[in-house]
Amino acid sequence: MLFRSLSGSWYEIGRQIGAQAGDLVRWVSDVWWQEHIEKFGFDDTMQGMSLYEDQLVALNPELIKFMDGVANGAAGELEKSPYAQASSHYHKILNTNIFDAWSWRHPEETPWKNSGGGCSSFVTIGNGPNKHDDMIATHNRHCPFNPKCYQIVYMGQPDDANAFWVLTPGGAGSGGQSVNDKGVTIILNAGVDQHEKDEADAFGRARVM
Repeated sequence: MLFRSLSGSWYEIGRQIGAQAGDLVRWVSDVWWQEHIEKFGFDDTMQGMSLYEDQLVALNPELIKFMDGVANGAAGELEKSPYAQASSHYHKILNTNIFDAWSWRHPEETPWKNSGGGCSSFVTIGNGPNKHDDMIATHNRHCPFNPKCYQIVYMGQPDDANAFWVLTPGGAGSGGQSVNDKGVTIILNAGVDQHEKDEADAFGRARVM
């Protein structure tokens, strides 16, 4: 799903995403909520979310506001979830945002295993700063079971920060790639693991990421 541009406070940008893509937010939340509860248990998952939330409060408090906005904007859809009564809507969105760290790269599961290639990316085409004539996104996921299939692409223009483009699963702040209008890019790509056969160094960092 493509949104041209979302602007306002971090809360308001999140609320717009929740309101316009609530079904995608719920689908992603349901899959990852079920996976975490079945794999780690309810109590450990809630405790894990609290620890990650503390890190976000210290390092990126804007994401807390964004997640609160998503939760409120998607409230009508999240009420349809079979897990609606298990936690607050906010905690379901928080769970979505810690998926890669909590499940895919759980602290107790090392060395991390390669789950195979399948990441997403995008390109923006324009004639200068803040020009966003076209945005082209692609994803290599295995629908319909992998929730990362349900991607949204948009340009965010927060009141107090640089404009940015993002490709991410519904409800997540950034799950694939983020680029701001100053040229800073953050991208998460899978396709390697921490084994010597993949030319990983002593710290488990593979040659290709």
